[in-house]
Amino acid sequence: MNINKLQFFEYALSCFTEDKDYQYQLIVEYGDKLVAANFLPEIDTLKILQKYRKNFSRKFDLFDFDSDGVGIVDIRKLVWKTFSGRFNQNLEVPDTVDLINAITSIVNKVDDKSDIINEFNIATNVEFIESGKKFDFYRFPNNSEFNVVSLRKLES
Repeated sequence: MNINKLQFFEYALSCFTEDKDYQYQLIVEYGDKLVAANFLPEIDTLKILQKYRKNFSRKFDLFDFDSDGVGIVDIRKLVWKTFSGRFNQNLEVPDTVDLINAITSIVNKVDDKSDIINEFNIATNVEFIESGKKFDFYRFPNNSEFNVVSLRKLES
């Protein structure tokens, strides 16, 4: 999946831990390397789509959670539609081992033409696992492809 779909994946994953005392970090296969990183931008609210202006300053566009065609909104709606409890409003979280396949099935339903979260291709808190190299941020090439292979549970 491309980095935009990976951001959708990470956002969907965060829906399952909104009221938990832990979060997950993605472990992805990138080429022949294993990478742990955060692919969502660190912003106060995810009601913002980020793009570059001509001079590479960041432009922030607000959107409404009632919108359609905004990938992050579509993801949230699909997560709640698919995993909300039959008898309550809590999400029924699949076993961790099944979570990757469950979220991948949701991400694949989002239209490729949906608005993206950002266009920067930058991940933060990046660790290339085999080499142990760590970066505060890392810009991936535009055509990068990723495969989510595991999740790392992080206690808050």
